[in-house]
Amino acid sequence: TFKDDIKPEVTTFSHSIKELLGYDDIQNDDFWKLHPDDSSMIHSVLVNMKKGIADESSYRIKHHDNYWVKVKTHFIPFDNEFVTITHKLS
Repeated sequence: TFKDDIKPEVTTFSHSIKELLGYDDIQNDDFWKLHPDDSSMIHSVLVNMKKGIADESSYRIKHHDNYWVKVKTHFIPFDNEFVTITHKLS
């Protein structure tokens, strides 16, 4: 869950999101199904992003088939928004 209205709105997805999370047509809420133990860490990263500070984090996100995928994301501030680069960890 996200605090203080800091939940990001994802507007563009790479075609590789299907490979990573199993979604054909992903919606914003689908993408942010974080593991409960990781949500406070991601919240801290997003607070940094609002301040224009780049960050990175490893966390778990729910796959469409209902299992957790461990990923690492680089959060990069860009033009009052941010870009993310995410890849799956083994």
